[in-house]
This record gives sequence, structure tokens and C-alpha cells, in this order.
Amino acid sequence: MAYDRLAFVLRAAGKTDRAVAVLEDAASKGLADASLLVSLGTALQETGRLDRSAAVLETAIKMNPQDLEAKNRLGMTYARMGRNADAESTFREALEMDRQSAETLTNLGVLYLMTGRRGRAIATLRGAIAADPGIRGARDKPAGAFAGVISVAFFRHISDFASNGV
Repeated sequence: MAYDRLAFVLRAAGKTDRAVAVLEDAASKGLADASLLVSLGTALQETGRLDRSAAVLETAIKMNPQDLEAKNRLGMTYARMGRNADAESTFREALEMDRQSAETLTNLGVLYLMTGRRGRAIATLRGAIAADPGIRGARDKPAGAFAGVISVAFFRHISDFASNGV
């Protein structure tokens, strides 16, 4: 959809508020499918409008219950809101859909790590390493691969989790 593409370009250019306006305009015209709502929910999350992001992503999931990206985005939104139990539940639902999703395993592993469940974090992040084809080549150096996943997880998600004081 053209609105999604325009919003993607705007977000890449650092104009996330403008992307939100474009996507909300499309939604107000009745042009919103689940994919557009995931884009809107993600942009809302990036601008810190977490309550609205959660509501939009919940609607996207109602429209397409098998949308793995929507569930991951909703889990991240819940985590940023401090709703850690809801975040964990949402990530677990996503894993029911795809037990080998490196993104979901990473999200859940980081949630465990940031909530003090180190043992679960390590096991879950090891699962992310096993699931990610780019990391499988590092099996002869598993400690390095694990450190790489931890680094990626932190750089990708630390600001999201830190913003809720976890």
C-alpha cells in the first residue's frame, strides 16, 4: 500500500511524527488493513505514544491473529509500558506461532534479562542463536556468537526496556 511505503520513507528520514499522521490519515479513510496498523503501531511506539500503540496493535492482531510482527511489536510496547507480564504472554503467543523466530526469542530473552531472570534469559537467547541462520556459522565459537546476540539484543532493545525503568 502506498501509505505504508510513504510512512517507511518518512520514518527512515527521521520524520516519524509525519509518518504517524500519514498512517492515521489512511486509517481514518477506512484504508487500514492489519499491515498498515502494524506500521502505525510501530511508529506510535517510536514516538512514545504507547497507549495508542498498544490499542492499534491489538486491533491489528484482531484483524490478523497470525501476524507474528504485530505480536512482537505489541510485546515490545507492553514492555516499554512496564506491563511485563503482558509482554511475556504476548511473546509466548508469538512463539506458539513460530518456535524458531529469532526475533521473538531475542525479545523474550531480553525481557527475561531486564527483569532479572538471568538463567531463562541465557537459555532463551541461546535459542535465538540456534534459530538465526546468520549466527549458526559461529557454532564453532559459541561464546562469541552468544556475546554477539547479547550485544545485538541490547543495542536493538535496551532503550525500549530502559524507558520503562526495568
